[in-house]
Amino acid sequence: MNLSVLIAAALTLAAVKERYAAHDGIEADIVQTKESPYLVKPLVSKVHLSVKGATVRWEVQEPVASTVIFDERGARIAGEAGSLPDGPKTTALLSFLKALAAVDFPALERDFVLTVVGERLIATPRPESQLGMIKELALEFDAALNIRHLTVTADNEITKLAFTKLELAPRKTKP
Repeated sequence: MNLSVLIAAALTLAAVKERYAAHDGIEADIVQTKESPYLVKPLVSKVHLSVKGATVRWEVQEPVASTVIFDERGARIAGEAGSLPDGPKTTALLSFLKALAAVDFPALERDFVLTVVGERLIATPRPESQLGMIKELALEFDAALNIRHLTVTADNEITKLAFTKLELAPRKTKP
């Protein structure tokens, strides 16, 4: 049996939710590619993602180093004064990014309808969502249900994330 048949057989929304509900953290290395009519060529970045409890760190390592931290205090750019733009769309977008980075399905489902189409988990915005600028999220998994690719299609931009390393920290059980 080939790998794509195994993935299609295993890829159900329930299986993916179960896989990611059992963790407390994520460490991932990602190659991010942004395509836009406003860019002369695709912008490729190397990123390290770290999720520990309620804190998400998105560290761009190349081409220009920067870190955005999402935590109980909101979102901020590490090492810089000031804050990110404020407003309901920004708040919704930051909440979405934190839920996506943490693979928090209950939070994602507040703004998106999740469906499995073939070998991909597709998320489309709900009509009442503040995230209408995002047209679709498409997650692709390997046979063990580890995220391998995420494509975010938005107005005038496509962002592709290729996960080169993904480690999940198991949820600690209380004695």
